[in-house]
Amino acid sequence: MISCSIFIWRIIFFFLRLLKLRPGWLISILFFETIYFNAMNEIRFFVEYKGREHTITTHQHEYRSLMALLYDKFYFENFGDCKGIGRCGTCHVKVENSAEGLLRRVGNEQTTLGKMENVEVNSRLSCHMLITEEIDQARIIIA
Repeated sequence: MISCSIFIWRIIFFFLRLLKLRPGWLISILFFETIYFNAMNEIRFFVEYKGREHTITTHQHEYRSLMALLYDKFYFENFGDCKGIGRCGTCHVKVENSAEGLLRRVGNEQTTLGKMENVEVNSRLSCHMLITEEIDQARIIIA
């Protein structure tokens, strides 16, 4: 989709130069695309930490992982100590109200979770969870 979008913008730039339109036209087009596509790809989910629920609004792939987003937005103490390689388990979360694919464990996640207590079927390491449409409307509990 991104490469197609770049191709389309190149065509638009070509015709703008060909028609000798003012830069204001281009700014209007860019503004419209930003508003239109950002509204379409908006992802909203809920995070519970120490009994308080927070609503997160983001876009697909805005952060490299759920752990990076949570660390950036909240800066939880002792969260994500290994910085996303999946070895420490400090980014352990429980996922509720989600798509089946969001519960699929990947990489060394199963091994790390196997060494921990308080692990359930819906447990995941947030460093292994990508920000995609699967997380939309999910409820994430910081364990």
